[in-house]
Amino acid sequence: MAAASTPAEVLLHIISYLPGPQPPQYRPHAELLQLFTVCKSWYGIAEGAFYSRIMLGAVRRPPETAPCPSATAFRDALRKTPRFALLVKELRLGAARGHTKAWADIINACRNLRRIHLSDWTPGVLTDVRNALKTRTGLIEVNLWFRGLLDTPSCAFASEKQMLPLMRAWPDLRVFVVQARAISSIENVHERIVMLPTYHWQPRPAADEPAPADVWNTPGFVVPHDLFTNRGAHTALKMWGPETWAPSIEPGDVWPHLRTISAGFLTIPWLVALPTIAPNVQEFSPGYLLVPGKLLNAVLCAWSSTLRYLHLTVVDYFGMQPPNADALRNGNMSIAITGVTLSGLKCLETMAVDSILVPPATLRFTPPSLRELTYDFKLKLKDDVDDVGILDRTLADTRTAPGLERIVVLLSTSLSEEEMSALARTCFAERKLQGALQSFSKPHAPCVGAESAGTLLNEFDWTKWRQDYVQRK
Repeated sequence: MAAASTPAEVLLHIISYLPGPQPPQYRPHAELLQLFTVCKSWYGIAEGAFYSRIMLGAVRRPPETAPCPSATAFRDALRKTPRFALLVKELRLGAARGHTKAWADIINACRNLRRIHLSDWTPGVLTDVRNALKTRTGLIEVNLWFRGLLDTPSCAFASEKQMLPLMRAWPDLRVFVVQARAISSIENVHERIVMLPTYHWQPRPAADEPAPADVWNTPGFVVPHDLFTNRGAHTALKMWGPETWAPSIEPGDVWPHLRTISAGFLTIPWLVALPTIAPNVQEFSPGYLLVPGKLLNAVLCAWSSTLRYLHLTVVDYFGMQPPNADALRNGNMSIAITGVTLSGLKCLETMAVDSILVPPATLRFTPPSLRELTYDFKLKLKDDVDDVGILDRTLADTRTAPGLERIVVLLSTSLSEEEMSALARTCFAERKLQGALQSFSKPHAPCVGAESAGTLLNEFDWTKWRQDYVQRK
């Protein structure tokens, strides 16, 4: 096939599917494109694809302590041949100590950059990188991964006070991801700026100290001490003061093209600001989230006509688990998504939630547009076990998510054989859904569809159940 008679777009699409050398998870056809660059008739097409995506340094790994020759070599190559930098559309840079200036030089040189991934950055590399990012006004995708305690400058860099000025340089931003591998200390909590979370854990006060007020729906609220436990030790969840609830939004801070927002932990100021600065979000995945229910429902309602993918779960931080699910679902301290909000998400196609944010009975309000559901069924206390029957009856009702095609139920603890049988019969035999019942307690093999016979799942014999079910029919 002659290169001259083949459109570049079609040729590159074919090349992308050809088998190539390792590592396949990154770029299986990279070396093939490199070979094409030495051929005169293919050079013009292959060169642009070969330099369009560059990966340097440690990506999602511990920062490199030794010199990074690839960074220096690539920077020198860009200096000798500046046109190579104009071909770079995507950069994936991992932290490498001592090479801050090299990364900044590379970012500054790539003037047509559209996507950037920064992984495991530490405080020493922030200043130069921040200044370089301000110059890349054409970015449409930004992925930031940080490492360190939440009170370090690396995580403060991703706070709304630091990120909003940067985002103003990216008017066409479409995908925004911020993740942090970090924990928060509790010393001098009011003297530092942290990114995630905006709350911190405190020990239970002494018996002679007054307990905090049970205020949940106002800034600076405090959750009662008996609501959370940490391996038996009582703790409290205290939010930051009202001053952190006022994000630094300026007139014109709107990103209409922003479609995807993902974060390891999302602060209250960010959540308050999102409907204003990102009115057309389609994918929302904040990870662990523990915020007032009224605020969460208001944000989701603002995206009722655009949201297609939703991934939410209650915070499970340092092993702390909410033993009183009813307290988090009802009344003044509710964090649950209401049925009105859920039914209003007319475009929702994929949802991953837990049974505290969306109780089993609320699933009956899922919109007809829903196609895939991942449901983390948290069974922490005995009073939650009754929800198994509610979940079974809700899913058995064909009016619940009538367009549902696939369901995955994640179980935090073991169920009895009768309960597993009822759920399996409802999901896979009666509703004829694809999916699985998965347990966190023991190794398992997912059961896909009513016809599948998998291995033991939570000591439940799927083969025997299927045979018995066929005989009963």
